[in-house]
Amino acid sequence: MITKNNEKDIDLLTGFLNENISDTSLALSKMFHDIIDHKFGNIIYNNIEELFNEWLNRGLYPSVETLNIYLNNIFQKYGTNVDELKKDAQKNIHGLENIDMILLYIASNINSGSTIEDSIKKYIWISYKKLISIFMIQTSHLIISRFLMYFVGIDKKAWNTIIIQQVPCPYLDFYWNIRKQMKNHLPLLYDLNEFDWIFFEENIREQSVNDIQNFIKKYDEILDIHFGRLNKELNMYDYSNIDVDVWKKVYQKFFSEEDINKLGFVPTPNEAVDCILNLCDYKNTNKNLCKIKILDPACGSGTFLVESMARLLTHLKSKQSCHEDHKIKNDWERDQRILDTITENLYGIDIHPFSTFLTTINLIFQIIDIYANVKKYNSAYKLNLNIITYDTLSKKPNIRKQTTWTESTKQKISIERDIIFSKIYDKQFDLVVGNPPWGSVLRGGIGPLGDKNLKKDYKLRYTSAYDKYDIYVLFLERSINWLNENGTLGMITQNTWVSNKFGDGIKKVIRSMGMIDIFIDLGTVGDVIFPKYVVFPSILVYKKKFLGANKIKLIEVENR
Repeated sequence: MITKNNEKDIDLLTGFLNENISDTSLALSKMFHDIIDHKFGNIIYNNIEELFNEWLNRGLYPSVETLNIYLNNIFQKYGTNVDELKKDAQKNIHGLENIDMILLYIASNINSGSTIEDSIKKYIWISYKKLISIFMIQTSHLIISRFLMYFVGIDKKAWNTIIIQQVPCPYLDFYWNIRKQMKNHLPLLYDLNEFDWIFFEENIREQSVNDIQNFIKKYDEILDIHFGRLNKELNMYDYSNIDVDVWKKVYQKFFSEEDINKLGFVPTPNEAVDCILNLCDYKNTNKNLCKIKILDPACGSGTFLVESMARLLTHLKSKQSCHEDHKIKNDWERDQRILDTITENLYGIDIHPFSTFLTTINLIFQIIDIYANVKKYNSAYKLNLNIITYDTLSKKPNIRKQTTWTESTKQKISIERDIIFSKIYDKQFDLVVGNPPWGSVLRGGIGPLGDKNLKKDYKLRYTSAYDKYDIYVLFLERSINWLNENGTLGMITQNTWVSNKFGDGIKKVIRSMGMIDIFIDLGTVGDVIFPKYVVFPSILVYKKKFLGANKIKLIEVENR
């Protein structure tokens, strides 16, 4: 039985999960490389490249298509003069590996008689080797977490068992049936996303020639073996009384700090989260906590939202006049009211799908028992947590309907996300908290950070897009605009906006729309709060409403 007090079973389970992540990632990596070698044909290659490019874009890396165009341009310009090629690449390519080596390979291939286009096609993917590895690990995490959450819900009697069918690849088929049916229970976790690149529509399979069908069949069989082993192992445990976040245990026990950083799992320290929520009066003793709508616009792995949910749950389980409904007599109805309040009040946005996956898993583990109790009596109930994968700094999207079944997986994902973000875009919040990205200064070169049109768009829409700004000031401005007239903002950012010229823009916004209540300078203890990073953090508590004389509470923390 998986409980906090049963360390032996927890160690066995987390050890198996870690081993399976590694094995599944290796199998997926071989499959991915065969796809980019065009062994699955052009249709599947194009679909997978499209999803991988979307993942790269959300990680602020240059897409394969963008790099291809850039390499074509510089080889047209400099020929095979490697020194000139390297100089240009150093200025314009950020975040990719082995670029100098690739330029040398391409130049050598061209000198041997190949065309520029064929030479680039041959070597371009080498620069994505490390990123492909991360993409495979993240894909494995999603697959395995879907299996795990399904079995947890079965043992808690939250949903019915899905029968394994007698088909050529029963466990692979079982996985896709889990994804399809479980989206009716936990849509955020089971809806299609970038990590579902292994899913091939039936019409693509049928239209493929024999050689390609054989490749698809080969990897279907390989994945079926992995999924069969996963199914057998996970079925051995009893999750009916699970009271521990198994996924967090995997990170803590088996992942090095470097591996965690690669996965984007670098949470804000709990002490900083507690401090900000307390300063913003988001405490379970706050009489009207259940009325406060809270947003984290860069939620990462969900650290702020997990703590906010814990406080909200404590508040909702206590007897308070603000949420007591004497008409409710049954425990499950009370639990449904709790879940409804959570989904109405907690919101999170992050640009990266793996971050929103982590947030979703971390939140679900807190409320799985409550959800299971509701499902026993209201089987149609869905847990629609308001966590969305989107670029917080985007314009409000134009909503379009899905027009044809032939639209790609990426297009289907995009439509769903546009609909959700559009609703959040127009909301007003009582509290906006978080730790927005630092250090992402828009610079020259290829990729999202060098997008000239994006820079122009930011200049038009954001007053804080001033001089050589750090992107966190845009998050501050966007967050202030999300506040209602009595709203509060609590964030940890760099303190560089205070003294640097680029801070003039965000200062103008701050002065014109409200007032700073508290400013805590943590610059001298940055390496303590975020070890191994050169940062100068500060905590800002900001009120949208003017409270009379602006007496800022200024606190400077010393490192002793």
